[in-house]
Amino acid sequence: MKTRLRALHLLKNIFSKKFTYVALAVLSVLAVSLKMIMISSSRNHNSKALSGTVVSKNIPSFASTEYNAMPTSNQGSIMSYINMSQPDKDKIKGIVNAVSEDTEAVSQTTKQEVTDLFIKYNMTSEDIDFFKMVGPGFIISRYDVLFFTDAIESLKDGKSVKSEARKDLEDMGLIYNTLTPDFITFEDQDIDKISKKEPAMGSSESFTENDIRGMLNYAITRASRVDTLLE
Repeated sequence: MKTRLRALHLLKNIFSKKFTYVALAVLSVLAVSLKMIMISSSRNHNSKALSGTVVSKNIPSFASTEYNAMPTSNQGSIMSYINMSQPDKDKIKGIVNAVSEDTEAVSQTTKQEVTDLFIKYNMTSEDIDFFKMVGPGFIISRYDVLFFTDAIESLKDGKSVKSEARKDLEDMGLIYNTLTPDFITFEDQDIDKISKKEPAMGSSESFTENDIRGMLNYAITRASRVDTLLE
């Protein structure tokens, strides 16, 4: 019962931070896209613990985050996700990943595949909002935007920064097994390296602020593509 109440509390925090994706530096996105793909493919997971991360209460303005009231929620939306079979979760994750990497067009057929799965589990609009935030595939597209936002702040501040939005998303991902402890540890280690201007994310070179802004733009583009699945 305590776990379920914690989940509902975290879900409220996450839904209160609704992302609005804006058009950002098209040329910058094109320039960094190949580099971002190479970095993403080179990421591996490390179980080594990291301490001393600063949790920031502020989301930088360039992340285009707006705060809106969360729609009324209940335990039904959480149960709809829990009751989804693993093969169906894997199917949605595959579709989302293909769309985010632009290897699959967002056709009406693709949208219908996702819609049919939601119908199969009698998911309401609230259920779908929840799934868009923490469901397989969807959560990574959200996480990357928050990660690179924190990376820029960490580089500027010279210390690891973790926004409340990223921490809440991690907590939800752990509860519903869409993120792993090793994944979070590895991401925190990369943030720490970036703050110290050390090579990170599998690269042999350190990143400049412009590099990371380009990666943020690319992450926003990927997240925007994923959002079109449910439009």
